[in-house]
Amino acid sequence: MRNISNQIVLTMNILLIFVVPLFLITSDVRIAFNSLMLYEYGFDKYDVANQTGLNMEELKEIASDIKNYFNSDYEFLDIKITVDGGQIDLFNKKEISHMKDVKDILSRMNKIQEISGIYIVVCLLLATTRNKLRWPHAFVGSILRGCLVTLLLVLCAAVGIVLGFDSLFIKFHIMFFESGTWAFDPRTNYLTRLFTEGFFMESSLLIGISVFIQASMIYFGLWILKIRLMN
Repeated sequence: MRNISNQIVLTMNILLIFVVPLFLITSDVRIAFNSLMLYEYGFDKYDVANQTGLNMEELKEIASDIKNYFNSDYEFLDIKITVDGGQIDLFNKKEISHMKDVKDILSRMNKIQEISGIYIVVCLLLATTRNKLRWPHAFVGSILRGCLVTLLLVLCAAVGIVLGFDSLFIKFHIMFFESGTWAFDPRTNYLTRLFTEGFFMESSLLIGISVFIQASMIYFGLWILKIRLMN
């Protein structure tokens, strides 16, 4: 029975190595999609006000509505703008449908983030209990390896983004969205004028940098703590 228990713990610690990057990446993506500051940075950087004819106050309100939509139970995004004294829909049916697909992907990603976070906590509790509240060597070892895997993944992703973001952007959409649902003409829709490809590239790099810093801090923090406790 004890051997079976040890085997389960060993399996959980091996799986933990891959859960760590999953948790860190999904957490930072979730933060990014909920960051009004990031949206506003993109609007300012890519001169979205001039491109759309909307002023910055309107753009801030749109950003807030989109963020709230991603965190709501509403199936479809409904944003109105004022044109010539009347209210019209900001997005057309195809754009609204695409935003629903984006929301569905984010919802699944958020569940993965929550489950991976719970898994890490459960592993920590099991490790401290089995070690009678002493330093959980196996757990920490898995976290350290998980951080190294995270750093490697981020570096590979960064190289890919810098060398060929256009190709990665297209492949991502082909993988996660149905054909014909995600290609838009920027002359006839607002979505690609609000959120340019350049904005997505910079956002991806920013997420990567954030994940890299977090993984590095966790790794060196635990490594230093481990060294001190062993001395």
